[in-house]
Amino acid sequence: MSGIIKFFKKALHDRKGRELPFQEDKAIFALVQEIARVFPSVLLDIVLAYVPNSIEGQYIQSLSKSYGTEIILDTPTSLCISGDYLAIVELSVHRIQLWQFKNDQWVFRYHIGGKRANAVGHFFYPTDVIIHTPPHNSHNPELIVCDSWNQRIQVFNMNDGKFNRMWSQSKAKPGRLNIPGSITILGEEIYIYERASYRISVFNVRTGKYLRSWGSKGHRHNEFASSDVGIPGENYMYVSKGELFITDEYNHRVQVFDPKNGNFLREFGTYGYDDGLLSEPVGIIVIDNEVYISEWGNHRISVFSREGKYIRKFGSFGEQDNQFNCPSGMAVMSGELAVADMNNNRMQIFR
Repeated sequence: MSGIIKFFKKALHDRKGRELPFQEDKAIFALVQEIARVFPSVLLDIVLAYVPNSIEGQYIQSLSKSYGTEIILDTPTSLCISGDYLAIVELSVHRIQLWQFKNDQWVFRYHIGGKRANAVGHFFYPTDVIIHTPPHNSHNPELIVCDSWNQRIQVFNMNDGKFNRMWSQSKAKPGRLNIPGSITILGEEIYIYERASYRISVFNVRTGKYLRSWGSKGHRHNEFASSDVGIPGENYMYVSKGELFITDEYNHRVQVFDPKNGNFLREFGTYGYDDGLLSEPVGIIVIDNEVYISEWGNHRISVFSREGKYIRKFGSFGEQDNQFNCPSGMAVMSGELAVADMNNNRMQIFR
């Protein structure tokens, strides 16, 4: 396989979490090489159209202490996969783990935190993590952690886990974090959902400079209902194709916004337990034209179209394979969906 294809496979792997379906064809390789040389961004858009675009819900394996695997988890609530790296948030033990997939197995790299504290490098109920590769410094990827009850964002060098920077200043007015619960990134902007202020605030990811915010408490468009006291419970976000999707847990719905200006685009979801209904949606991830939602109330993963049409579900309450007890954050790698099965203290993988 040519060097450019290997490089591009990794670039796409980082962005989408899945492999490219290219065949070993010299003519195709030659064409791809030329496109990559002249129009690298166009090549990305072309190849994205060929990536497999659904997870059917076939159970593959679980990773946890009880299943005898290497990864030992305690209340995993959020996951992030980028390339060969897996970052895991462990809520109750106030810790972040980093693992690397190497030689066909997961290898533990390090952990950050591990006790409740407000000192740098420690956490008080961390709730979300992102692996971020700065475009100006691609050799030094970062771990960005939502340190919820310390009311701040901490940033670490992913290569060694050392603290880099943070921003906080806890107060209710815009620009001051008020129980940040989830984070996502688009370009140079980081989007932070604040549980106690019921809003999405946007900052520059490098400087921490406040840019804008939207949202308030309520049940109408552009309003949210989330628990501002008590752990756990989050409204997670995901940006896909220029749209920001966010679970609105206690309104039992998903809202979709234009991330550039916060304009409301649409919503979907109605409270209930039957197929196509939602009960306490928490985690969310978008794979092309399908939206995967983890539900605490129904202990399952429900799948919808981007426009909100119900497609399928998988999972139920329990501790066996393909069962959940409060499924939370999700991530995709190599065509497989990893789900943080929080109260079962494990990560389940589906295809």
